[in-house]
Amino acid sequence: PDKDKEDPGDRKLLEHASANIGDFKLKSAPDYIVPESQRINTEKKRRQMVLLMSSVQTVKMQYNKKFLALRDLKKILCEKINKDNVELKALNLKLGINEVPTDVHMTKDEWPENRDQVTDEDLEEFENILAERAKAKAGNASAGFGGGEDDDEKEVEQKVEEKTKAQEDISERKRRLRMLHKKSLQAIPLSNADRRRRSINELIFRRRREILKHRIEVAKGSFDKSLRTLRSEKTRLDVDLKATDLRMLTLLEELKLLSRFEASEKEMLELRKGAIDSKVAIQNDMKFITAELDKKKAAVTTCRLEEKKIKTIFEDLLRNHLGTDSDDSAKHQLHRIFEKKVKRKRQSDQADSDSDDSDSEDSEDQDKIPAGCSEEVFNKVILLRAKLANAAEALQGIKKACSQTETKFKSLKLKLETVEKELTKRKHDLQDFQKTKQTALNQIKMNLPLRLSQIEYTDDGSMPGDISQALIFTLEQKQSLDRNLQKVKDEGKLLQRKLADLKKKHRELKKDIKQKQQDISAEERKSENVQTLKFGKKIDLKILRQVSKDDEIKTCKKKLEEMEEADFLSLADWDSKIKRAKDNLSKVVKMNTASLEKVEMLRKTKMKLEEELNSTAKQPKMSTQSGIERLQLEREEMLKLMKMQENEISALKAEIYVLGRKSDGYNTSYAPMQR
Repeated sequence: PDKDKEDPGDRKLLEHASANIGDFKLKSAPDYIVPESQRINTEKKRRQMVLLMSSVQTVKMQYNKKFLALRDLKKILCEKINKDNVELKALNLKLGINEVPTDVHMTKDEWPENRDQVTDEDLEEFENILAERAKAKAGNASAGFGGGEDDDEKEVEQKVEEKTKAQEDISERKRRLRMLHKKSLQAIPLSNADRRRRSINELIFRRRREILKHRIEVAKGSFDKSLRTLRSEKTRLDVDLKATDLRMLTLLEELKLLSRFEASEKEMLELRKGAIDSKVAIQNDMKFITAELDKKKAAVTTCRLEEKKIKTIFEDLLRNHLGTDSDDSAKHQLHRIFEKKVKRKRQSDQADSDSDDSDSEDSEDQDKIPAGCSEEVFNKVILLRAKLANAAEALQGIKKACSQTETKFKSLKLKLETVEKELTKRKHDLQDFQKTKQTALNQIKMNLPLRLSQIEYTDDGSMPGDISQALIFTLEQKQSLDRNLQKVKDEGKLLQRKLADLKKKHRELKKDIKQKQQDISAEERKSENVQTLKFGKKIDLKILRQVSKDDEIKTCKKKLEEMEEADFLSLADWDSKIKRAKDNLSKVVKMNTASLEKVEMLRKTKMKLEEELNSTAKQPKMSTQSGIERLQLEREEMLKLMKMQENEISALKAEIYVLGRKSDGYNTSYAPMQR
């Protein structure tokens, strides 16, 4: 290939690399090129905002699930602790310990979803409150004092306090009675067995009491730990949500900015899409024209082969019918007649048919049968000449169509170059537009909260006061840059090793070249000395090589022409053989079909006769002797007829089989048909 020609495969690889290798320059750099996969527009920015809101919603839902799970756990723990408190109260009473365990309850505020649910107890309590308020209003009205709602509330609160005090008094009385009962029991003298039993029971109760208290403390501690974890998670979540709100504000400003560029960007994208569509359409047309041109070139080759075949048939005709030396003049005349160009009558020249007829008559007068040539051979030569003229005319038409197609292909190629230039210009304009848009986006200020642990910007071991010139990277980006830096270092080391190896090889090859040149110069001196001793002067070997090459080329061309001529003759011979084989095959197939039809007709006749015999056998027997004899005679005649038909069928089957075997010489896939 040409050194200056660009390899299409390398070009595709370079385009792929430039599009996907990535640009590690700063986005604020003037030479930064926005990759096509990272170009942003209003649709992508809206999708980004929706995805961010969806992520926020997902995080909130996950936290709410954890919170509700902890609330359900608290409910279960409250029930278990209250149950253990009941048992603990009973144990304290038995042990005489004045310790009242506190029950734990959940408030209604912890179940906001039940704020619209009202029980019968709540209704009854509310009705009592309303009734007490009504009584208080009635009493105030009868006394002549203008009381208000505050007085009613105070009275209700006073009554509630009195009720709770009464309940406390009742519980205190019960406790005193239990203590008196216990003291009275202690006053009764106990036996040693009772004392031992009481001490054992007291130890069991105390152990059970310690287990219950430890279980309650463990449950409370585990719940408090889970609550602290959830609170810390909520704190982190609040920080992230605030950062998300700031990010949403930035995205909203970017969306407003992108909306101003949207119309221009759409117009430029449509222009680029139109150029791409035009390029694809032209390329498809070029592919179609190329395929059509290949077909026409194949047709040209076929026409040329046909011409060579006709000329070969003509030479064979002369060789077979005019083989003697006395027929040289006849051969010369037949060659002239065969190679003579005859005017062809076109369809568009029907108005000039009279002049064409006169021309054809003149040509017929000139084409006279030469001496020593039969009329049959002359007619065959005329027929071959007509076939040759038809082939030449077809070849001329195909060549003309080929030239028109090539002209169309060249015009499409010029159009493709124009479209590619336009597409390159559109891409360059779009790239400049993206750069302008990226510059405008870089002017938007972002509020980004950072921790001190995230800042790695030190000057002489301390953080400077101004960090406006610092760069912000995510952890993934920093790790990616570190990996890329390591890759570059590794590639540099590898290239250095390769360079050292190449330099070493270069030195070795230089030594080899120098040695080879010395060997060549020594051999040249020897050759010059031999030529001087043998021929008396120096001979230019290039001329000898060129002469030998020309002789070889001529010999190869001659052999190639002889092989092509032999192949054309063999091809014509095989075409005639195939045609005869096809004719014989069609005849055999027709005979086979006729025999099969005859067999089918005989089979139907046999079936009909069998049906008649079966119907005759089913009829009632004749009472008279003459009827029986007549039936026997008919049966014998039918049996004879059936035997004759069977013989004919077997003979036809044998004939069909023989015909099928004969047709195997023409078609190996044909086999004798059997029924």
